Amino acid sequence: MMDVETIVQDLNSPDPELRRRAAEVYFTEPLTENELAKVIELLSDSDKGVRDAAGMALSFNENPAIPSQIVKLISSHDIALRNLVCDILLRIGVSAIPSLIAYLPDSTDDDAKFIIDIMGLIGDPAPANVIIGTMKSSKNENVLLACAEALGNIKYADAIQDLIEVYKMSELYGPTVIEAFGKIGSPEAAAFIMENYAAATDLTKFSMLESIGDLGDESSFYFLLTELRESEIPYTWAIILSLKKLCDKYDIDIPYDELTKSKILSTLCEGEKNYKLAASSLIISFRDEDVLKTCLEIFGNDSEIDTNILPYLCKDGPNTLRLLMDNLSDRSRNLRALLELLKTFLEEWNGSTLSSLQETEIVSLCDSLSYHLSNPDEEVRKLAMELLFMIKPDMAIAFFEQMVSDNILWNRLRLIELLEVFTPDKLREFAGIFQNDSEEMIRDRIKWILASGSSDEEGS
Repeated sequence: MMDVETIVQDLNSPDPELRRRAAEVYFTEPLTENELAKVIELLSDSDKGVRDAAGMALSFNENPAIPSQIVKLISSHDIALRNLVCDILLRIGVSAIPSLIAYLPDSTDDDAKFIIDIMGLIGDPAPANVIIGTMKSSKNENVLLACAEALGNIKYADAIQDLIEVYKMSELYGPTVIEAFGKIGSPEAAAFIMENYAAATDLTKFSMLESIGDLGDESSFYFLLTELRESEIPYTWAIILSLKKLCDKYDIDIPYDELTKSKILSTLCEGEKNYKLAASSLIISFRDEDVLKTCLEIFGNDSEIDTNILPYLCKDGPNTLRLLMDNLSDRSRNLRALLELLKTFLEEWNGSTLSSLQETEIVSLCDSLSYHLSNPDEEVRKLAMELLFMIKPDMAIAFFEQMVSDNILWNRLRLIELLEVFTPDKLREFAGIFQNDSEEMIRDRIKWILASGSSDEEGS
């Protein structure tokens, strides 16, 4: 282990690598007063690695003086340093709150907002009264907004009336106060939202619609359904998200009607991620062909959404398969995902799925797949090859020359595997082609297969 004198020397070294390593020692080793001051200096080091190491050391070192020593840096004009200090204080957590509170009274409005933000993000209710006091005494809009947001983040239910007073001060505060209500989750806040919805500004209404999902009851569910009918984007998205939350909370089913379905579908296609995810959970209540089509069009774009809609797609395999076949063109932005879905269908329901198709449909499907053997995407080519063998091996063989000409080694190796599994007699027929392949791995693979086959024949 390095001695203290060496470590201190390295903290002052002109070599950033030595400074970084020295700072890392204090992840676990105690910090004296002088060493602490030096590590704090390194937060402004010219080297990012040194700054990061100093930040981590101050975040996890057990010296209790750290918060009070770094909190003053919140007033720095260096935005990067301010943000780094914020990260450190957040990692320290509850233990940093007394130092933040102590620094608050003499802070500028900008610093006060920063301090309130940090205390809110720490998430402990300990500073609640201090935040409320600041909210009552400050005239600065940004500080008031920070206080409202922080009270929501710490979920302080006793702040509801104080927040209502802020709501009444200006329409500027409406959305933030309502978002705070949603995080707090108080019935009193729910009643306030329902009473004030009609008179709220459009921006505040959006926040109210989202918060109802966290605060509302079964009657709120039907209120949202009514609002959904006349809603436009982005209010539709907020309603869909809240409907999903209330459906889960109260085990309510979405009523079937065309307008509701179209609103959910539009959210699924056009909404931001969290709204799409909610819509993907709701849409599976509708057993329509246009819903299936939409689900196929978006499949593969997001793994969480896929998880919601995959059971829906698999529930009616034959219909989904026919619609999927219509989407297997180069124009499909999610072609690879659709091919993988088709492979899943065949692997899990091979007999029942394919038996639902006419022979002409199977041939048409194979024709579509053969077209993708020349796709620029090597993974698409491999999937097309695999699917051809899984569906109709004798038809797959007709495209052997195209498959064996694939310029990707791994695709040619996969072709050998497919021939071995589905048409072993053809593998021997084509063995000479593989034996003359430019890649040694291909030549070795076919040589090994042929040798294994000869041994099996001799043994039998």
